[in-house]
Amino acid sequence: MEKISRSFGDPAPRPTSGLSVSLDTISEVNGQDVLTSSGQSAGLSLRYGLELEALRRSCGFPGKDLLEKALEEYGQQVKELQRRLSETCELHEQQKFHFRQSIIKLQTKLQESQIEKDALADIRQKESRGQAELINKLQASVRELEAARLAQEQEMRDAASRAEPLSRKRAAQEQALQEVRSELLAHEQRSGKKAHENEVTATLNDQNLGTALGKVLRALEAENAALRGRVLPVAEQLEAEKREGQLKADLILKQHQERMEQLILSHEQEVAALSEKLGSARCQATSIQRQMDIVQEQAANQSTMYLRQVTDLESTVSHLRSELREAKRMYEDKVESLEKKLILACSEAEAAQCERDQYSQESGDLDSQLCQLMANLHKAQEELNLEREQNKRLWDRDTGNSIAIDSLRRELDERSMEVQRLEALVKSLKEECRVQVERQLKAEQGKNEKTEEAANLCKELEVTKDLLRQAGEELKSDRAVLEERARALGETELDRKKLQLLLAEREGELQRRHEEGQRSRARLEGTVASLRASQAEAEALRLKLGERETMVDMLRQQMESVTQIAGQHSRNTETLHSERVQLLNELNGHKLDIQQLKRLLKKEQAVCAKRDHRLSELEQEQVQLLSVLSEKACCMKELTLEKQQLTADLEVQRIQLVSLTEEHESLKKTFSSKSEEMENMAAKLKAQLLATRSDLQQTTNTLRALEGADGHGMKVAMGMQRQITAKRGQIDALQSRIHFLEETLENLAQEKRYQASESRRLSQDLAAVTSEKNRLVTEVETLRFLERELKDKVTKLEAALDTLSERFSECQDLVQRQEQEVTRLKLQYALDVKELQGPNFRAAGGQQRPPSHSCPFPAPQQSSGHLPAVKYTASLSFHVQPKSTVLQENPTQELKALVKELRSVIEDDISPSALGRRRKCEPERPRTPALEKLSTFISDMRWCLSCRSEVTKDNSANSTLNRDSISSRKQSDTVLREPLTLHTADLHEGNLPSSLASQGFELSLLSATPRYTSSPRGRPSDRRSPVHSLLTTPAPVPRPQTEKSQEPPFPADRMAASEQMKKTGQTCRKLQGRLDSLQSLVEDLQMKNQEMSTMIKSQEKRMKKVKDRDELFSK
Repeated sequence: MEKISRSFGDPAPRPTSGLSVSLDTISEVNGQDVLTSSGQSAGLSLRYGLELEALRRSCGFPGKDLLEKALEEYGQQVKELQRRLSETCELHEQQKFHFRQSIIKLQTKLQESQIEKDALADIRQKESRGQAELINKLQASVRELEAARLAQEQEMRDAASRAEPLSRKRAAQEQALQEVRSELLAHEQRSGKKAHENEVTATLNDQNLGTALGKVLRALEAENAALRGRVLPVAEQLEAEKREGQLKADLILKQHQERMEQLILSHEQEVAALSEKLGSARCQATSIQRQMDIVQEQAANQSTMYLRQVTDLESTVSHLRSELREAKRMYEDKVESLEKKLILACSEAEAAQCERDQYSQESGDLDSQLCQLMANLHKAQEELNLEREQNKRLWDRDTGNSIAIDSLRRELDERSMEVQRLEALVKSLKEECRVQVERQLKAEQGKNEKTEEAANLCKELEVTKDLLRQAGEELKSDRAVLEERARALGETELDRKKLQLLLAEREGELQRRHEEGQRSRARLEGTVASLRASQAEAEALRLKLGERETMVDMLRQQMESVTQIAGQHSRNTETLHSERVQLLNELNGHKLDIQQLKRLLKKEQAVCAKRDHRLSELEQEQVQLLSVLSEKACCMKELTLEKQQLTADLEVQRIQLVSLTEEHESLKKTFSSKSEEMENMAAKLKAQLLATRSDLQQTTNTLRALEGADGHGMKVAMGMQRQITAKRGQIDALQSRIHFLEETLENLAQEKRYQASESRRLSQDLAAVTSEKNRLVTEVETLRFLERELKDKVTKLEAALDTLSERFSECQDLVQRQEQEVTRLKLQYALDVKELQGPNFRAAGGQQRPPSHSCPFPAPQQSSGHLPAVKYTASLSFHVQPKSTVLQENPTQELKALVKELRSVIEDDISPSALGRRRKCEPERPRTPALEKLSTFISDMRWCLSCRSEVTKDNSANSTLNRDSISSRKQSDTVLREPLTLHTADLHEGNLPSSLASQGFELSLLSATPRYTSSPRGRPSDRRSPVHSLLTTPAPVPRPQTEKSQEPPFPADRMAASEQMKKTGQTCRKLQGRLDSLQSLVEDLQMKNQEMSTMIKSQEKRMKKVKDRDELFSK
């Protein structure tokens, strides 16, 4: 019982608001059950007591004393059962208390986890704010540097403006040169190097002075470069170290966040599982309370073995306590040693920092500083390695402690298993007691002895109960020790949280130091820029000195020529002297600036060294914090292991509860059967008592009547006793038969359940098969319907394409006729023009013109200048107008109808439902002859239009050459205008767009790129007529000047002719584009036809597969 209560107190379910209420309700229900059971037991005891009293009064045979003793024993057992029920109620209250304690602990743990999350969020917000502040500071420093640069540039401009009048002043230049020499002498004295190898600086010429100055400046530049070379590696090292530190910190933070998230997820999952298990345990709590009666009655004769086991348990518990104390003491010693090591490390770090500060202040050279930095870095690495080794040792010790704790827990689990074994022994003892009770009922003679043995067993049970209580108290004490250790672990977790906060603060300090390093780097860059500016100024001054030298030569020549203007120059020399003094002051100021910059460089180098030292210290602290974090992770792993062990304990206890419920049910059945047997026995005894009374009366009568029949009563009693024993044997046989029948019924019920499950499974399979078959049937029907639709559409398309091919052939005939007419008119026009250009026209103006051999109608008569033109145009209009009407009526209407049919077919094909079905269903088909005819027709139309464009070009050339004859030009205009306007009227934007725009075509489709894949007339040059050379060649005979003077020009007619030619060219180009668009449409239709054929093939394959499946299912 103590083990069960401990196991229900250990698990830690998730704290909920309704948990306490549910526990209270469970306790009330259990209390009510206990009260009802106790009331029922009391009622049963009263009933049995009354019946026993009646039996005592009624019966008067010799076994009456034995029955009274048995009834008294039953009354004592009932009292003991009542007492045990009260004890179970108390145990239930204790379990409730343990449940509430576990709930409170879980609530505290949840609050601590929430506090940790809030702390992490605050740390992240602080880091983001610090980064924003750093960015603002860096921007401000950049602005300051920009302002300083602008100020320096302004100063340079002012200096340049001041240096301009110096070129006009000779005396000031000479003095400046002397001062430069003096400065060179001073530099030579300071540095110990000569500015010039051959001459002395005091007697240097003006020509050699520039070389000497250049040499000195180069030496200064070399020094500056050396200084820069020393500064740059230091800056690069600083950047590399800063980047490494930042990367390490980022990696550590990411790892820590990932671990925390994983732990939180695992904790939530475990809590959910434990809550589910707790629910199942609550459901089983009622059955446990009922089983307490059975568990408490399990005591037997093996008290000595139990005492030995209890002593073993006490010895093991004491041993475990001593081991736990030793582990705790060792842990405290380790903590103290670690604290001492930390204090020593801090003191050593402070001493090292002081020494480094002194060394950085004393050392002035960059090389010595670099050496010191490298040595410090090596030392820091060694210290880091030592600290890592120490952390590893501590880690190993902690793992040893965890292993020891795990071993202790395992031993406790083993002890709990031993307690369970003892409980099993108690159960076996209980069964033996029941066997003994049955033997007492059977054996009438040994009842007194058995009652004494039962009293002894009750005493032994009480003794064993006391021992069990003592063992439970010891287990409670062990539990309290474990709880104290858990609290200590919680305190260590709080310490780790504090260390984590310290780590966050140190990381913030690292970031601040990193920002300071960046600022110092920016300052270094500013100083380097200022040095470069000063060098540029020095170079500018050197150039100015060279210019001044040239000016000195010029002035010397002027001195020889101009000696009379000395007075005026004396005044100028004073002003130049003052300016020279100013320049010298400026040079001195620049020198002082350079020295200050050098000092600043040294100071910044010292600051960099300090920051490097601080970085090394921060890295050490980071390593320490990492070790602390690793310890924390280990503790979390230990806690997870503890949770797993607790869940395993819960599973074991659940299994035990299930076994107890089964035993309880079996015991209930046995108790009910035994109670029925006892009632039957009581009824039989009553009947026997009545029979014995009648027999006794008869015997008394016989005794009175007969003498010497004293032994007859005894014989009758013995016969009755034999009958009773025979009836008991019959009852036992019937009971065994009843058990056998019950077992057969259970087997039959199991077989029935199995057959029902098999029938359900088969029915499910059959339903799945029928649903699959129905689905396939529906798919087959849909596919057949799609196939019918596709066949209908294919037939429609074939009919439409046949009609299109016929109409296109008709259009092709019309186009060929039109071409023949165009060539005829062109030939007529060319012959007329050539005849008019010939000499016969000028010699005999009143003669008749000869007829053309190519013209089917007679040539008009030319009597005068205007008359032939009028007659010719009239005849031409008479012959051409019927053709124009035919072309305007028949081809346009046929083309419109064809385009409409094509549009309807294309819309049917392009509709999304048809596309979706055809892409699934249509097989591959070859190209239809109608499509090929359509493509050939489009290519022929394109060729005709190309011929038409050539004709218009030739006509434009002829019109430019033949400007002399007005009548011939008018006739050619009328002849050319009518057939061209016929075609443009049929296919221009007035007629064709009306039919195409109504069907939804766009101009972008008409302006598509031409394609000539299927055109049989790809080469129009092969189809040209033999009169082509005659039509394209210009007239060889020029017109004389006399006629030019006689005939006046007509600019309006010429402009109209050129405009007409342009219009005809445009119409030809538009027709060409539209024919290209028709060609593209035909090719698209061919592609769609191929796609439909592939889809139909795939659909047929699918249909075959479906039919195969149907055949298989039908088989």
